[in-house]
Amino acid sequence: MAFVSEKIIDEITGRIDIVELISSYIPLKRIGRNYKALCPFHHEKTASFVINPDRQIFHCFGCGVGGNAFSFLMQYERLSFPEAVELLAKKAGVEIPQESGSRLDKSAGESTQLYKVNELAADFYVSFLNTKESVYALDYLQKRGISEETVLKFKLGMAPDKWDALLNFLRGKNVPLGLIEKAGLVIAKESGGYYD
Repeated sequence: MAFVSEKIIDEITGRIDIVELISSYIPLKRIGRNYKALCPFHHEKTASFVINPDRQIFHCFGCGVGGNAFSFLMQYERLSFPEAVELLAKKAGVEIPQESGSRLDKSAGESTQLYKVNELAADFYVSFLNTKESVYALDYLQKRGISEETVLKFKLGMAPDKWDALLNFLRGKNVPLGLIEKAGLVIAKESGGYYD
């Protein structure tokens, strides 16, 4: 998928109703201005999953998970951020401009390729912030007063607790090892191999 500008993300967000989106996955009950449900991300008997249609966000007071339409899809469908953007763009009827060439165009200059590798790495960390393993990180951000809007605007992410998670992700995207190393995303081990 091509790089998607903030303008396109905002257009998608403006056209998607989070209540409609989430209700297509789980049953919701209207409580005043908000909607409630049993959280789909952890087992509970009392509904603590709240959707605020005015702010277009959700939050579970049981497990601490929260976010917007993109975050919900990423967690519920186990999608990466680019995949969630693509799916919501289709639902919203927003066309994403396509780049010419592949994500890592071999004919592109080295600086362009390095930029694309770092963009892939950023997408990886952003998508990991919206997994079940990130509950503590999201709780930490919330305690620091960092809003969901700030998390999205600055593309904050989280690294998984593995030495080679990014390396494996990028290799799975057919990014050459030399380019990953040149981008400064991995370091060679003395014993051989690499780590993030």
